[in-house]
Amino acid sequence: MAVEKQTSARLKKKEWYLIVAPPVLNEAPLGESLVAEPQSLIGRTIRINLMTITNDIKKQNINVQFKIDAIKERHAHTSIIGYEILPSSIRRLVRRGKSRVDDVVKITTKDGKKMRVKIFILTQSTINAALATSLRAVARQHLSSTISKMSYDMFCSNLIGHKLQNELWDRLKKIYPLRSCEIRKVELEKEAHHALKEKLKIKEATSEQPVEEQPPAEVAVENP
Repeated sequence: MAVEKQTSARLKKKEWYLIVAPPVLNEAPLGESLVAEPQSLIGRTIRINLMTITNDIKKQNINVQFKIDAIKERHAHTSIIGYEILPSSIRRLVRRGKSRVDDVVKITTKDGKKMRVKIFILTQSTINAALATSLRAVARQHLSSTISKMSYDMFCSNLIGHKLQNELWDRLKKIYPLRSCEIRKVELEKEAHHALKEKLKIKEATSEQPVEEQPPAEVAVENP
């Protein structure tokens, strides 16, 4: 009997599932995956060049990372978990006679998404340490106050549309002329992502059954 069950599992028909971007990118197709168990797609990640999604050649140096978090009607729906300008593209911008200013800011969105935002600033000419410190301080203050008032989806929309970067440029150019001003990388904090999922699981379990009938804690532990 055990052998028959194993054989039937191996012979289970596989089907194609279309992987789509989140609404902020108009649910553009990202690819397809052939699987027998659609739930096995949950948690998988995919990295795509932004130009292939937007057809905008100006975004060819940007990669976006997606995570599959829902399956519905033969579609695998995703959320954005990472954004990065290719390091080689950043290196090409840096030239002698200019100053590069980098910083990392930890920010929490209005709906509780915690992330690390890495900033890249390039000035028109060389500057001293005091001016670089001033640019960092203003950039930190501006991004923290702006992004903390946004939902995560709104943040992603403004990031991909380059609105955040343009607003930061306008703010910093009043301090010193700039050659470039970019958000070069965004990373969601994994701890915050898992904590949010666990919180949703607990809330769902509580609404469906009495507290005394909840499964033991180890049942909710996720595989890496």
